[in-house]
Amino acid sequence: IVEDGKQIIYSGSVGKMLPVVLVQGKSVQIGSYPQGVNPVAVLAEIICASEADYNISDTYGEESTVPPVWNFARDLKPGYDFSLPRRGAGYCNVLTFSKTPAQIMDWFVGKCNQGAQAAMAKQGCGHSLKVMTYGELLKLAQAKAGFEAFNKELQSQMANKLQVEQLDFPSITLWAMEQVLDFTELDEPVVITAFAPPYYPALNSGKLVGEGFKNVVDFVGTLLPVKCKEYFMGISDCSYLGMDAEFDSEALAANMPCWGKLYSYDMEALAKLQIPFLLLGPWGKDLHQRTERVHIESLGVVLPKVLQEVCGFVWKN
Repeated sequence: IVEDGKQIIYSGSVGKMLPVVLVQGKSVQIGSYPQGVNPVAVLAEIICASEADYNISDTYGEESTVPPVWNFARDLKPGYDFSLPRRGAGYCNVLTFSKTPAQIMDWFVGKCNQGAQAAMAKQGCGHSLKVMTYGELLKLAQAKAGFEAFNKELQSQMANKLQVEQLDFPSITLWAMEQVLDFTELDEPVVITAFAPPYYPALNSGKLVGEGFKNVVDFVGTLLPVKCKEYFMGISDCSYLGMDAEFDSEALAANMPCWGKLYSYDMEALAKLQIPFLLLGPWGKDLHQRTERVHIESLGVVLPKVLQEVCGFVWKN
């Protein structure tokens, strides 16, 4: 990325979480609408309450994360009929600098409650709509007879969906949430919140090594015109070089259906790793668009020499 004629380098990589919601309404023939609960309407209110909510955005220095963005929302009906859907689902991306999974889940539950209340007020029906986390739902399931056998089969099917059917993690997460909800036999309207993989911790090299990192940035500036920013907002694998946020990983694990054999990593080991990094890529444009492209000279001539010089500087110092 180039800004004001200068190459942008980043000393940090933004974190990302993927909150997921499953809404179970009450399916009735549309002519009996007042007796039902439309999960699509509830989902729409949750989206309106949370989309672009700058109050949850993280700030570090002069930089801020973009607000939550929803990128999937739909009913779960297999086809058309003249009735309200029984369930709807969606998920949104939340970027972070320092906020923890527990903080994001608290925010998300609050927005789901806000959306649920707004939807019920509009419809004016006599139904209540409870909001609970996946962890709370799982405890209800664990209290029922036959859970151990059910969970063993559930984990097997989830692995098959990932490895054989090659479904993505959000799809598997929603499928698993439905299976657990079915097992509990809860038939009343309810909103279930969870997390889907992947989880990217936020990490900043400046926080890891302090002033020593500034020397590297200054050296890069002697090789080409650069402008340093704290966080790369496009997400990168540098998130897994350490961890600069203290949080209870249980909040993530307890509310992530895929956590375990399908998806997990050692949080304590990650916190001990603490490898500083510098994100310096070739000049390009239109990331993730049809017209995405990279400047050939920047990629093949300029940056290889710069990276070689930087590696030599770090090695010597």
